[in-house]
Amino acid sequence: MQNVTLTAEEFNTLMAQREAAVTEREALRGELKVVKIERDLLQETQRLPAQTVRRQERGAATASRNSSTKRRLWFLPMCR
Repeated sequence: MQNVTLTAEEFNTLMAQREAAVTEREALRGELKVVKIERDLLQETQRLPAQTVRRQERGAATASRNSSTKRRLWFLPMCR
């Protein structure tokens, strides 16, 4: 590996560029967190209507099952 000689001005320029890159990286990390949270919230809001429909379908199936059971039970004493 070769030795590289820098002037003070070149060194300061590199350090300033490094600092700018670190600042930009931190800003991007924060923005990424916001985007991930927005994505998760959007997925959750899209998932809720599907869950609601499934619950309503299960509820309707349960209600019809319960009502048919009651009808059968109502007829059982008469059949004996």
